[in-house]
Amino acid sequence: MFRKLKGLVQGKNESQVKHLEDMGFDRIHALNALEATGGNVGEAVNHLLTNHEALTKASVMTHDPLPNNLDLTVERETTGDRKVSAASLRAGQAAVQRATNAPNAFGSNKAVLSNKNSKAVKGTSHNLIQKQNVKKVHGDTLYETNTMKYSTGNVISGHHPGVKVPSKMTEKSKEEQILRCSQRLAPYPLAVDTLLQALISIRDNPLNEKYRRIDMASKGFVSVLRDKPGALDLLKAMNFVERSEKKDLVLTQARNDPALLYLGISALEQIRIGDEYKWNKVVIRFNREVKHILDGSNFSNQLLQDNEVLKRASFLSKVPSEPANGAGALIQINVGEDLSLSRRFDGDDTLQDVVHWIGAHGTMIIDKLLGGEWDLVDLNKYPVESIDVTHKMDKTLQVIGCWPSGKLEIRPARNEPAQKK
Repeated sequence: MFRKLKGLVQGKNESQVKHLEDMGFDRIHALNALEATGGNVGEAVNHLLTNHEALTKASVMTHDPLPNNLDLTVERETTGDRKVSAASLRAGQAAVQRATNAPNAFGSNKAVLSNKNSKAVKGTSHNLIQKQNVKKVHGDTLYETNTMKYSTGNVISGHHPGVKVPSKMTEKSKEEQILRCSQRLAPYPLAVDTLLQALISIRDNPLNEKYRRIDMASKGFVSVLRDKPGALDLLKAMNFVERSEKKDLVLTQARNDPALLYLGISALEQIRIGDEYKWNKVVIRFNREVKHILDGSNFSNQLLQDNEVLKRASFLSKVPSEPANGAGALIQINVGEDLSLSRRFDGDDTLQDVVHWIGAHGTMIIDKLLGGEWDLVDLNKYPVESIDVTHKMDKTLQVIGCWPSGKLEIRPARNEPAQKK
């Protein structure tokens, strides 16, 4: 029923492994990286980010590994690589200070508009590109109508002179581009972590060109960065240049600006202490834990796996029979990204019957619910309500509001628990 864990390194510090898992790396990859770097977490992160070939080979040992990251090559930095001029560093610090002193200029729902107001245009004749007669057929009648084509540059200001048109992202300062792109990445912790580590490697090894090239065709880039809003724009704001013929991004030595690196690293570090980043990080860990529970990889030996099979069978034996001929209430439950349950219950079946049904798919799910680490929420309520599993076990589905149907979800509990019903 379960797959056996392979490739475990005995005696490895579990906190180090967990730290790498929290960054989004697979456990097997994390263990291999720690083994290769002598237990140094920092070196292990670089190894995971850059050693694409090693990760590809290691992925054979695990099941459904998390995506590899940037296809770069890790080398230890030399003393000469770490030299950064004081003037460049002060420039980067000044940019961070300006952003700190003007918090209202950036952030969600506070768009920064260009100071250049669009000029009101009298009439629209200057927007006219061409005028032509177009013959149209309506029913049996043929008639001509004049159509005009306009350029898009001043249409808005011509018809709506009071509207301020924001400038394009590429027209903004490098500082603003970096800050805005970093904020757009907040919902994507793996992208933030990957970019931060890549920029730190460039900062610490400014003369090593291998750190300044990103393969856009690599699995790591495709999975972690390619479709993430702001990721590519952030790299370009850092002076990376896209080479379409080689499908890569390159930061040449001449375009490598230590001040921009300092600002980019500081901006991403600020994102990492924000609530949005932290919550999405929790969700990633939750989905990974659900996956381990379902496939049994959280059990270290065969005896524990056999015990889990018996416990699940015990839960299943307590689940009432499903009503025939489509009768009863349809209950749907989503558990992470990998499990979606659906079956019918009678109206007088209780919440405990539903919990037993969940337990038949993984007993640790029940432990998490009863321990308060995870919540069972009612998605049919607005705002979403958390069902008090501990005190509502004996209540019928009608009483808890899951009749004639219920759509539930198991998710990580927030620091401030949702309203219980």
